[in-house]
Amino acid sequence: GAWGPATKSIGGTMLQLRSLDWDVAPAFQKNAIVLIYHPDPNANLGHDYALWTWAGFVGAITGYSSKDVGMSEYGRNHDTKDTKNTGYPTPLLM
Repeated sequence: GAWGPATKSIGGTMLQLRSLDWDVAPAFQKNAIVLIYHPDPNANLGHDYALWTWAGFVGAITGYSSKDVGMSEYGRNHDTKDTKNTGYPTPLLM
């Protein structure tokens, strides 16, 4: 997360950058998609958002919404004693 002085920028807007630095297999590189969701404004089903994911992949690792919310998966060392999310795939937690 970011707060306090870390959120200050020129123009008063915080920007989020996503750099996916995985060494991925060719299947992932060939099947990457940007999923864009525009709900029916009359149905009250949320707001617009975009996800970066792969065809056939359940979940997401990066996304941005029209409500100025961004999210990014962050890989961590799974050899730590922090086990509160053990068994839950990160893309499904987001």
